[in-house]
Amino acid sequence: MFHKEEGFTLIELLIVIVIIGVLAAIAVPAFSQRVEVSKATTCRANLSVLEGSMEGFRADSNANALPADMAALTGGGYLKRAVVCPKAGNYVVNVATPTCSIGANGGGALRHVIP
Repeated sequence: MFHKEEGFTLIELLIVIVIIGVLAAIAVPAFSQRVEVSKATTCRANLSVLEGSMEGFRADSNANALPADMAALTGGGYLKRAVVCPKAGNYVVNVATPTCSIGANGGGALRHVIP
C-alpha cells in the first residue's frame, strides 16, 4: 500500500516566508515615504488655512494688526479650533505669513512652507 502524505514540506513553507519578507522589505520604505509626503502636504494646507484666517483677522482689526497667537484666531471666530502640524511643529502666526517651525528643513515635497 502506498501512503500519500498531505500538507506542505518545510522547504515550501520557507520559500513562502522568504517571498513575503522580500515583498515587505520593498513595500514598507515606499509606504513610509508616502506618509512623510502626506504629512508635509497637510502642513502646507494648514498654513494656507492659517493665512486665510489671518487675512480675515487683519481685515477686521482697526490697525491691520497681526494676531498675537493662535488663540487670537480661535477666540475671534476665525478658526474653529487650533491648527496642529502633523509632524509636531509649531505654527507662528504673529508674522506677515504664517510659518511652521519645521520650515524648509525637509527637502522637495517634504518642505513645510507655503508654495
